[in-house]
Amino acid sequence: MEFGNINEKFYIIIPIFFLLALFIGLNKRKKILKAIKIEEKRSIQYLKGILYLLALILIFIGLLSPQKLKDEKITQSKGLDFYVLIDTSNSMRGEDLYPNRLEMGKKVISEILSKLKGDRIGFIPFSDSAYIQMPLTEDYLIVNNYLEVIDTKLISGGGTDLISALKLANNSFIQSKTKKKIVVIISDGGEYNQKIVDFIGKNKLEIYSFAVGTAEGSIIPHEDEYGNIGFLKDESGETVVTRLNSELLKKISNLGYSEVTNSSLEVSKFIKELEKLERTNIKEEKTKNYQKYYQFFVFIGLVFIMIAFSLQGGLRFEKKD
Repeated sequence: MEFGNINEKFYIIIPIFFLLALFIGLNKRKKILKAIKIEEKRSIQYLKGILYLLALILIFIGLLSPQKLKDEKITQSKGLDFYVLIDTSNSMRGEDLYPNRLEMGKKVISEILSKLKGDRIGFIPFSDSAYIQMPLTEDYLIVNNYLEVIDTKLISGGGTDLISALKLANNSFIQSKTKKKIVVIISDGGEYNQKIVDFIGKNKLEIYSFAVGTAEGSIIPHEDEYGNIGFLKDESGETVVTRLNSELLKKISNLGYSEVTNSSLEVSKFIKELEKLERTNIKEEKTKNYQKYYQFFVFIGLVFIMIAFSLQGGLRFEKKD
């Protein structure tokens, strides 16, 4: 036998308050009986006190929820672990996708989240460097909170260092129980880099890329230190035009590749690829089933209160002097 609410000892306030109310009522009754010259046997009063005390103890025990373990089950949650590498470089401010490339990429992630069931996801923003903004989690409410704050100001520099982000993801997977090392890349691309290709092959990373941007490209909105809004310019003073560079993304995407447009987020193909992958046990939970007994204690306590309250024997008129 154990108590399910052992930490809720403040429940004792309830029966104490009830007992106090009864004590006040009995005290008033005693004064009324005395006023009309009627006295009550002390043995009856003692019996009432004992019954009320027992009732208090029983109700308090009932509120602590006495219970007995019936059985115990172990349930295993199966799922996948994957990191989303989010490009936060300056070019992701390009507005060839509405409202811009980064926000469109965040919409892709939101759509993915709406279709996940038990899989764990983490975020690694990258630009000139990379960091794990959110470790692997299956709490999608928290994931949405992290997603909202991602912008191009998270990492200074404005460049694109994809390999640093891949290394962070790979190192994190070492501690993961899943067999697959899945990485989703949200980016407008970059120059071909053989080191990235070799790193992915050596570490057996499974890459799915969402390319955000268009071949026509876009100029990049830029806010200077005084808050003036203009467009990003290069060293010669020319306005920078950023275009989708999908060569690298296509080369490294061994799990799949999609190009996001204003009319389509292209998420369904990725979800289908996830469904094909073998899921492993990533969490074990113990479920305990108890037989509850609180109702018996509360019931008996209330019966004692009713018996005590109904005891009216032993009344007699006081003797006259």
